[in-house]
Amino acid sequence: EGEFLSILGPSGSGKSTLLHIAAGLDSATQGVVRIDGVNLSELSADQLSGHRNKKNGFVFQSYYLEPAYTVFDNIAMPLLIAGVPKRDRKQIVESVAEKAGISHKLLSLSSKLSGGEKQRAAIARALVNDPPILFADEPCGNLDTANSEAIMNLLKSLAREGKTVVLVTHNPEDAKTADRIIALRDGLVVSDEAV
Repeated sequence: EGEFLSILGPSGSGKSTLLHIAAGLDSATQGVVRIDGVNLSELSADQLSGHRNKKNGFVFQSYYLEPAYTVFDNIAMPLLIAGVPKRDRKQIVESVAEKAGISHKLLSLSSKLSGGEKQRAAIARALVNDPPILFADEPCGNLDTANSEAIMNLLKSLAREGKTVVLVTHNPEDAKTADRIIALRDGLVVSDEAV
């Protein structure tokens, strides 16, 4: 809890596969994945979907925002799926948008945002259900240096607030922002060190 972990390695090392399996987006072909003592392979499809909605936030390199929706509607989507009443959604969305630094763009279409703004909206969406774990798959891969630094600082502050943050990156500088770095090569752990 509260750890900021980087998984570092070159393209093809298995970083994203590991992250997707840990987040319950893909299934493991062997072994066991336990999150909070729950074996993900024993969950039904509905239970796994509920687990992902409540326990995980996931930030994709490609954002996966709905371009025809406003930033507000993109961020609110997990709340809608979770059945949060409409009267409560506005306050929750505004709060996480403020934390992610995107509150000034809530009424903008996501298709009109810059790369850094899209990633902030994606992070706000990942945080909207207040999950204990945030998985981030190359969140700075499409960003310039200034936006990358801002996103890494945001991830670090979330870990300080008690979120577990698991970052996948090929960038050693981004990885050094974390408390711990696990390095992968060809699907194997080659080092596990505190920073």
